[in-house]
Amino acid sequence: MDATPVQQRRGLPHVEFLPHGKKRLLRRFTMGGRTAPKGFVLDGASVPSWLHWYADDDDDLFNAAIIHDFDYRIGSGCSYRDIADGRLYTNIVRTGIRRSKAFVIWMFVRAFGFFSWKKHHVNWTGGE
Repeated sequence: MDATPVQQRRGLPHVEFLPHGKKRLLRRFTMGGRTAPKGFVLDGASVPSWLHWYADDDDDLFNAAIIHDFDYRIGSGCSYRDIADGRLYTNIVRTGIRRSKAFVIWMFVRAFGFFSWKKHHVNWTGGE
């Protein structure tokens, strides 16, 4: 499968779609004082297909997910995961998504984000 450069709608950042649901930033992206560099490879909002009726990667949620993915890759220690997840909630609200929906998304990330966090922090043994 070839990578396909595409600009997302509604002012979302330029990304290149890669195999296995990955995306690469074609320009640096800043939100909430954090910047993910050009070339950063991310998953975006990893929303299960059975929840796409509620939230998906085509939503403004994608912007907040870029910074969250970046935070998960560069962070260290369980307290940083807390900070990254809190920043995700703030950035979701910043996009205009209502607070109640942002809270539900945040709860799912807190419950299941550990798996992604651990994948990127193989030496981390837990302790939250």
